[in-house]
Amino acid sequence: MLNESIALLKESINHVDGEVSLKAFDPSLDRFLNDEESIKGDELVKETTLTLDQARLPEPIDLPEGSLKSVYAIDTSSIVLGECRKGLVFAVRGTIVHWDPWTQRSVVVQKFEAPCFVSNENKKQLYNNLRKTLLGLGPVKKLPDPLKMVDRVRNIHERYLQKQAAEAYSNSILLFDGSLTGGIDRSISSSSIRTLSPLFLDPTTGA
Repeated sequence: MLNESIALLKESINHVDGEVSLKAFDPSLDRFLNDEESIKGDELVKETTLTLDQARLPEPIDLPEGSLKSVYAIDTSSIVLGECRKGLVFAVRGTIVHWDPWTQRSVVVQKFEAPCFVSNENKKQLYNNLRKTLLGLGPVKKLPDPLKMVDRVRNIHERYLQKQAAEAYSNSILLFDGSLTGGIDRSISSSSIRTLSPLFLDPTTGA
């Protein structure tokens, strides 16, 4: 499914019209800038949402002192590369990193990077195809402007990686970027909540 979504992102580049005015930035091999905070904005779009107040809170994880558990960290990032007459060119990156407590070593177990073009003309088809491909969700009718779509595309890939990690790495600790106690928004289904439930940490103790 991830390969299909990456193909969708890359195919969208074929719809770039004219020259792209590149954004001024200075990336390096070990740094990937994240535009997430700058493009969230205040625009709200109504769509099916499942938050934690609609589900039973799970019991906190009990880790006896001295016990060892594998740790998997999941995160995504995005950056706007430039703009053209009708839309934006951006890139999305997602990574799952595994830390082995027995060897004290970390390794990247999954990683993807892909460019994408979004405009008012293709944003609805692009987003709904990604929702269906990665999360099995139905279409939405209303979407924000192309700039805020960058974060939507990043978010849906992050939800997918979280769900994949929860299904693949049992008896482990999963680290998700962002607040788990504030709600799971936009693109996560009730089946995903059931999968992820044993992995939530105790918000009062951080354990």
